Amino acid sequence: VDYVYVAPKLTPYIVATTSIKATSPIRIDGNVALQSGTPTFVAAGCTFATPTVSGQTTAATLLSCTSEGTFSLTVTALDLVNNTASITVDYVYVGPKLNSSLDVNSPVNASSTLRFEINVPIQPTPTVVAPGCTLGTPSVSGQIATVTLQSCDVEGPFSLTITALDMANNTATLTMDYVYDTINPTLEPVIEATAKVKPISPLSFTSRKAVQSTGISFVALG
Repeated sequence: VDYVYVAPKLTPYIVATTSIKATSPIRIDGNVALQSGTPTFVAAGCTFATPTVSGQTTAATLLSCTSEGTFSLTVTALDLVNNTASITVDYVYVGPKLNSSLDVNSPVNASSTLRFEINVPIQPTPTVVAPGCTLGTPSVSGQIATVTLQSCDVEGPFSLTITALDMANNTATLTMDYVYDTINPTLEPVIEATAKVKPISPLSFTSRKAVQSTGISFVALG
C-alpha cells in the first residue's frame, strides 16, 4: 500500500505585515493536531503570554515590544508524535497611544471636560497632571479617559500630561497644551451708540476675541 507522508506545517491566521497592538492574541494554525505545552512564540524584544493549544491551533497574546515597528515572530510546535513544525512571520508592533479630542492650544475654562482616547483598553487608574491647575478625579470607560478641569491659577497657556497603563502594564503618555480662558468676550459696536440708522441698515460689532459663528442673537425691544 502506498501512502503519502504530510509533514506538520504551521500557517499564520493573521497575514504577515499586519499591525498588531499590545495585548492582541496571535493565532497560528497547524495541519495536524498539536501537543499542548510545546508551542513557543519568540520575537526579539517582544514578550508573550503562555501559548495555548486547541486541536490544530495555537495562540499567544502579545504583551509588549521594546519598540514600535516590524518584528519577526518564530513559532515552533510539536505534533502528537513529536514531529516539529516551525514558521517565521513578520508583523508590525503598534504600542499604546493616547489622543486628545481637542486640538493643541484649544481654549478651555473651569468645568471643561477633557477627553482622551487610547488605541487599546486601559486600566482604570490614569494619572493627569497640569501644573498650576486643579483637576477632578480621572475616569475611564473602555478606551476613553476623561477628567474635569476645575480651575487654573492664571489665564493663558498651560500644559497637561496624562499617563495610562494598558492591560499588560505598557505605558502611554501624552502632553497637551491648552489655553485657560474664563474671560467673556466684549462686543463693541461699529456704529456709535445713539446714531441714527435706517431700515435694512447692517449693524456690526467687533470683539478682540474669536467668537462662535452660532448662537448669535440680536434683540431690540419694539
